[in-house]
Amino acid sequence: MLEWLSSPVSPRAPREESWALSIMGPCSQTGFPRALVGWVILVGLLSALTVDPPCGWAALFEEWRHQQETLHGIQTLWVKVRMGTVLEGPTRQRLQTDVERALRVLPIQLLPEQEGASYEQPALIIEVMTVKPRLGSAVHFLTARLHQPVLLKRQASQSAYAVTWKGSTVGEGGLERIREKILSLVELFIHDFRQAHATQ
Repeated sequence: MLEWLSSPVSPRAPREESWALSIMGPCSQTGFPRALVGWVILVGLLSALTVDPPCGWAALFEEWRHQQETLHGIQTLWVKVRMGTVLEGPTRQRLQTDVERALRVLPIQLLPEQEGASYEQPALIIEVMTVKPRLGSAVHFLTARLHQPVLLKRQASQSAYAVTWKGSTVGEGGLERIREKILSLVELFIHDFRQAHATQ
């Protein structure tokens, strides 16, 4: 399953031709038309979307619905943005502040990291992995995961700290582009949180 299709209703599922072309950079050195490469990739993606996934579209939708339901009742949350060493420090802190500011539209108490990072509170972890090819722009793989304490159904006394919701996307460009992608994942989380509470 394509990772950035993990939430079928996301309005921001990336289909960026610029990203598709960046991974085919060497073709431009051989005279192969980049525009044609872009169309080939686009047609391939569209073809893939018309084929049922191995688990079936119904199962895919059901998985997404269950993800939404796990957001119901969350009252506290701590947030962590993780990035590569190149973008750590003040840059990471600015992005963390942007994420926390965006989440304040929800009726959730945001906890300081030192208070929340105890595996006892829900945590929204956003990770950015950057790959820099020899040709073309850097490609960023971004994933948001909600971790929270859960009880195993087969043994109610056994708890675990597990991922119950996730969303991901891909893009290229500089810091501002990374910021836009991170905030798009936060918007997806906000949307799913509101949907979970609207249906309960």
